Amino acid sequence: MIPLHPDDWVTVVGEDLAEFIGAGGAMVRFVVGESPRDVSNTKQALKSLASDSRLHWFEVDGSRVRLHFPNDILGAIAEQVDFPQLMTSFLLKAVVDEGYEIPDAADEFDVRDIASMNGVKPTDIHTVVNSRIRSGIMRDRRLVRDVRYALWAIAREVLRGVPDNAAGDVPKRWLRGQVSSIRELRAFGIVQKVTRYNARGILRSVLTWLPGSEWNGSVVYIDAQQLAHPRNLRDGKIYYSRSALSDVYEVMREFIDETDDMNHVLLIFAMPRDFLSVDPRGRGMGAYQALQFRVSGFPASLPNPLSNMVLLDGRAERRRFTA
Repeated sequence: MIPLHPDDWVTVVGEDLAEFIGAGGAMVRFVVGESPRDVSNTKQALKSLASDSRLHWFEVDGSRVRLHFPNDILGAIAEQVDFPQLMTSFLLKAVVDEGYEIPDAADEFDVRDIASMNGVKPTDIHTVVNSRIRSGIMRDRRLVRDVRYALWAIAREVLRGVPDNAAGDVPKRWLRGQVSSIRELRAFGIVQKVTRYNARGILRSVLTWLPGSEWNGSVVYIDAQQLAHPRNLRDGKIYYSRSALSDVYEVMREFIDETDDMNHVLLIFAMPRDFLSVDPRGRGMGAYQALQFRVSGFPASLPNPLSNMVLLDGRAERRRFTA
């Protein structure tokens, strides 16, 4: 596989990224570094790119999060989302879109203050935000039912002025898989616990909704370097047995196959160098052909920065790619 310089790959990925992701596009990419430094430098460049493009940045560390459980991946991402703050931005944007003024640097939603500033009744502001909640959440069929009700619950609490830690408590604990009682969920209209089987649909829904709060989308960076270790090092980090490795590769395959169902996201898997091995007895992609067929390309004489998988090397020849 012909290596690319990390800066060249990030430059190509960054072209029109905000526009593509902001318009609802989605990509899944696999990154292999010749050295840990190549991976680290690429991650920092992507993080900077996400900030410049107004994209949420989420990291999932495969040495701390079980990558063979989609619900654990969802939980790790949910930990990084400030739902009450994003919901406040979502509701403030609804008011601004209708031509109303809001306080400078507003970080909370106060119906009475906004109504007084614009010389209207509080009920007029409620009408605007309720309409946006219906159109932007409850009637958005890209979101699974339980996510719609969880977001609705957060919106209600934000409108009531409930402190952030209370407003997002149950929905966030639900997303993390920390709610043990279905009765507690039903009070919010949520009817299912998060499991490994419904987690991807819930994650897709959350990532789909996030741009409604004035962001263009998200970059999800999953560090899977831990997969390279064939033995349990007893160092407190997650060890992936042979069967767990196959499960991780199946989860990755499912994300690839569901790209058309995802919105507003660039999903990157940072893989160990051993992933390039096609030996079915090894720990690389050859150990799971269903994934290998989806990420490996045809032999080429030049590197392709747009392929599903790229090999990055800081010593590689610098290239200029043009459309």
